[in-house]
Amino acid sequence: MAVGLQSSLYVWSGCSSRVQKIYSSEDYSDYICSVAFGKNNPYLAFGNTSGEVQLFDLNKNKQHTMFSNVHAGRIGSLGCTPNLISTGGRDGIITIQDYRTRTEVTSYKAHQQEICGLKWSPDFQMIASGGNDNKLVLYSLRMMNKMATFSEHKAAVKALSFDPNAPIIASGGGTADRHIRFFSTQSLTEVYSIDTGSQVCNLMFSPISRELVTTHGYSLNQINLWKVGDNCVEKL
Repeated sequence: MAVGLQSSLYVWSGCSSRVQKIYSSEDYSDYICSVAFGKNNPYLAFGNTSGEVQLFDLNKNKQHTMFSNVHAGRIGSLGCTPNLISTGGRDGIITIQDYRTRTEVTSYKAHQQEICGLKWSPDFQMIASGGNDNKLVLYSLRMMNKMATFSEHKAAVKALSFDPNAPIIASGGGTADRHIRFFSTQSLTEVYSIDTGSQVCNLMFSPISRELVTTHGYSLNQINLWKVGDNCVEKL
């Protein structure tokens, strides 16, 4: 598990229960805003308030790559594939970097306000982003353009998860919305939604069953498990 605290980055090992500080900035005003583990590689990515992204090699215990001036401001969201890093900034822009060639693949204006959620699809061909503008945006890496912008949420969209067993993206809204909304990535329409009664902070589908776990903030502060059907969802 990786945790950013102010200007330092710590890693906790579940095998040894050891905590190690792997990075610390000399500029204490430049704090770490986002962290993400690489997929099928030993890298840990983290973004900061100055718009930089760094890639740390956990096996070699040293910095692998740094991308400077990626955003004009803090990087609040990160997502990784085996070869790419996607970043979401306060400027509403998403960039995709190839850390093998250390070059930018593409960038696009996804939101009018800060991006607070970012998630790759299981096949790494789509990116879902949620913003403080209450929008959910789907982007196709294959087509290199936006697939859809959904405006059903009434509050910021932070929680995102692709269903690995169906062509569905689930998104959770903030305190003024409280809904989990399910959208088809094929028809690009909302399939169904449910009012959870509380701010939705995180979403995660099970990789082996049609179940979904959610965590909530104000006002219930719960962890919930849901059974997902074709056109409905039921709390377990």
